[in-house]
Amino acid sequence: MRAQQPIPRFGAVPFMGHMQQQQHPLIDPGSMVAMAQVRPPTLEGLNIKQIKTFKLAYRRYVSKVPVPQWIRLPGQLVLPEQLITIATLNNIGDIEDLKRMPEEQFFMCLCRIHNATMTTQWCRLLEQVKMTTQTWSLEFYLEYVEDFRFQMAIAGRDFQPPESEVVKIFIRGLQPNTLQTEIRRKNLETLEEVIDETSDVIVRYKAIFDLTDSMVKSPTSKKTTNSKKASSKATEEVSTDTADKVAAVAVAPPKKSKGDSSDKKKEVTCYKCLQKGHLAPNCPNPKHPRSTWQPRTARAIKKSEESEVPAEQPTARSIRVFSSDMQPSSDTFIRLDVSVFSPADETLISPLHYKTSVFLDSGANLNSITREFFSNGL
Repeated sequence: MRAQQPIPRFGAVPFMGHMQQQQHPLIDPGSMVAMAQVRPPTLEGLNIKQIKTFKLAYRRYVSKVPVPQWIRLPGQLVLPEQLITIATLNNIGDIEDLKRMPEEQFFMCLCRIHNATMTTQWCRLLEQVKMTTQTWSLEFYLEYVEDFRFQMAIAGRDFQPPESEVVKIFIRGLQPNTLQTEIRRKNLETLEEVIDETSDVIVRYKAIFDLTDSMVKSPTSKKTTNSKKASSKATEEVSTDTADKVAAVAVAPPKKSKGDSSDKKKEVTCYKCLQKGHLAPNCPNPKHPRSTWQPRTARAIKKSEESEVPAEQPTARSIRVFSSDMQPSSDTFIRLDVSVFSPADETLISPLHYKTSVFLDSGANLNSITREFFSNGL
């Protein structure tokens, strides 16, 4: 007969219910509250960008979990249909094996989906990674190294070119160009040597640049301090003979400086709103009904319109003569008695006019009189 085990009291059951209390200490309530605020990442898809995003999000998730035993494996955060696709492409029979895989092994299975099938494809995948900044920043360089290693995992190892070709691809992705030249001249053989040497070079050059900037800024600061010392000495060396003159000047009323411009502004009157304290171009108020002020552009347009008023163009009045209206005469010239008046007075009942006789040219299409002839007749 087995001895009956005592029933555990309330609160004695640990967080993992299948383990015994003697193997697990009591859980801190603060850790449970912190764990409740941590959201595990999800794999949105199986393309390269989505896999990279999931990997970075999983690392942040691991760093936020307060208790290491509570960290869920990445395979447990992936949808079942995605696990089936990953298992099929990696020749894994059971998806439960993917759920139990450690982090690095699981992400290698994810990257194996996009492995290159030839050396040219492998090189093109690695050439897509480049530094995007021209500054000598160690932070951006470490991001570039991380992206380059991830792209190597995506490309795989089956069609990886020789180490010297990988080194060339890595150096071509460095920025700025002076950093490329510096690392290329060192003739390093392995990728790890290039990565370590590049980080050292960036640190050394960055220290030199900072020192140069500080040396460039220092002469200006020295000049300012020297000018302040010279001015203080000049004020201290004022002789006692000029003390009376200085006192006499102090008694006189001081001249208005630029600081008194505020008083002048108070006396200025705005021509737009007819209030004091500002000028019309800066007036925020609406125009006063009695104001005749206009904006500068309106005044310029009005002035140009006045200057461009065309002079009055002379007009010609045609005279039509029918043979039936002419008096029978033996004279070879064609004369006609007409009444001449201004075109503006044509609509008046009794316009200002005068009577005269004109000769007509029978061979012309239009017979006219000059303005001088018209003005002399009035």
